[in-house]
Amino acid sequence: MTGVQTCALPIYGWRSILPTLAFLNIKTNGITVVEKEYILSRITDTLHDSKRVQVVERGVLDKLLEELKLSSSQLADPATALRIGRILSAKLISTGSIVRDGNEWQVSMRMIETETTLIKAALTEGLKTKEKKNVAERLSQEILKKIRTEYPLKGRILAFEGERVVLDIGSKEGVTVGIIMDVLSEVSGKTEKHGEIKIILVEEKRSYANIISLHKDFREGFKVKERL
Repeated sequence: MTGVQTCALPIYGWRSILPTLAFLNIKTNGITVVEKEYILSRITDTLHDSKRVQVVERGVLDKLLEELKLSSSQLADPATALRIGRILSAKLISTGSIVRDGNEWQVSMRMIETETTLIKAALTEGLKTKEKKNVAERLSQEILKKIRTEYPLKGRILAFEGERVVLDIGSKEGVTVGIIMDVLSEVSGKTEKHGEIKIILVEEKRSYANIISLHKDFREGFKVKERL
């Protein structure tokens, strides 16, 4: 392949892990329990369909709270919420509030990393709509955008097959067809961009991409990172 070289290099680290998210202690005002569950259910479905995040099902969470004899109100304690998140093997917990006053909606959410306790993302949205469906859709897109920004897809080049680049990440990490990724190398602590690739085929643990631009040679072991 013109301009492309292969070289056996060790493949260590720099690989995406699909984050798991649990919604805990979402407070509400001005909406019913049914409306709250509808919104969270629609958000869960949208995030699941995106392939970029796994969401802990409500039934699993309720069962755990029952086994631990914890009420939803006790999740207001940040330490308790983090502990539940870790038990569920959730990388992120999302807490916040959904408030409705007529057609005015005010939503506030924070996504906290259970391992570090750091707030990885926060969003505050004011919406004017009659439809709870619109609130769910807007929240889904904003949450997904935050997750993609905080946890972009990362992997390495494994090999070359003709004109295609083979990567060490696949659907298991959230890779989907059409994603554009930058090809990067690191020398003396400095990152250098070599070009761009586009995902054309995805397997569970591998994906395949076409080169769409080539500034410098690609090699096996080079890093790839999702372009946001």
